[in-house]
Amino acid sequence: MVFPKLQQVLDTQPDIELAVLVGSQAEGCVRPESDWNITI
Repeated sequence: MVFPKLQQVLDTQPDIELAVLVGSQAEGCVRPESDWNITI
């Protein structure tokens, strides 16, 4: 799964070596109240 806007933002941060999307966004079970859980 690719999130172009998220990728674009992360690409501007040279100190970030790895970012992992977890939770409902990553699992594809998004609800209106879902947030973004990113492990950096």
